[in-house]
Amino acid sequence: MRSHPISRAPIPLAARFPGVAVVRASLSTTLLAVSLLALSAAARGQSGDSASASLPPHLEADREVLEFLLHAEPIAEKVIEGSINRPRKLLLERGGERRAAIFREVHRTVSTSEQHHRKLLRDHYVFERAAYELDRLLGIGRVPPTVLREIDGQEGSLQLWIDDARPGSELLRGSAFSGETGTARRDSVLREMALFDSLVRNFDRHLNNLLVDDDARVWWIDHTRTFPPLGELEKELEIDHCSTPLYQRLESVDTDAMRHAVRTLLRPEERLALAQRHQSIVRHCHRLLTRADAQP
Repeated sequence: MRSHPISRAPIPLAARFPGVAVVRASLSTTLLAVSLLALSAAARGQSGDSASASLPPHLEADREVLEFLLHAEPIAEKVIEGSINRPRKLLLERGGERRAAIFREVHRTVSTSEQHHRKLLRDHYVFERAAYELDRLLGIGRVPPTVLREIDGQEGSLQLWIDDARPGSELLRGSAFSGETGTARRDSVLREMALFDSLVRNFDRHLNNLLVDDDARVWWIDHTRTFPPLGELEKELEIDHCSTPLYQRLESVDTDAMRHAVRTLLRPEERLALAQRHQSIVRHCHRLLTRADAQP
């Protein structure tokens, strides 16, 4: 797939994503400003210096990590070579605590070939946050905590770095995924991923975009090429199994609630396409489960 960058004038993060907390930072200075969720704070009659004070319920469990990502000061960085978008690994510090994170600032349009048709799709850092929002809304918990920030004047997404993680090939040969139990666990993870990738319409999933940590937990990363304004399910045929718990979560999440969770992150046509894919997946899973129940 060939990519063709298109230059465009930057629009301030706070103006472009008014419902998402934004922090500007510099490697040579302390944090300059914190932007609060003004409408939510006003509705609650609150004010303060916490950019995540008005976290929705599905993000509450990650409050500590999100606070750190938003407020910690970057003290060192390194460009990650071998990636087409050249993200940066940052070392962050706050209150004596240090953690690593990955900063992506890609925002361009790419040309891709799909079913013999050329299409222009966005390759954008903001989709990292949107993928994280939906992952938590659905109770999956495989996309690392992600915020939007400005680092040294560059707008982008900042995502928690998974320490000591191994590439997704571990799913194919790692001891934690061998044997009958391990194989079943691996297949469950891959089926869950197929559902999620169909929902966000990920057109850049490969083994390097999966990580396995020391606890054999599988993480999904690199979602800048997702959420196109395409309502059909490109990967519907790959959804050959729907676990009942995941289907129940998909069915229980109202489509409007899903669109609301990403309202400041996606364009209207992208939100509409997301809603269409969500409804199609629920119908598809319902058919699969009905068919399975009917079998003797």
